[in-house]
Amino acid sequence: MKFELEEFHRNIPDEEILADIKRTAVELKQNFLTTRQYNEHGKFHSNLAIKRFGGWIKAIEKAELG
Repeated sequence: MKFELEEFHRNIPDEEILADIKRTAVELKQNFLTTRQYNEHGKFHSNLAIKRFGGWIKAIEKAELG
């Protein structure tokens, strides 16, 4: 088994995170995303958005969803 490091997402701009949340919602044809849906289909992990924006609901609102 080959060991590979996961990509580290520390310096991702807020706009890129929000755009990916919005893109994922459009792809899934949803007005709202759960953290589980985003973790399965998004580019980043929901914890990044939670830490960056102070909660998942706040991230969804900043992405103009919900």
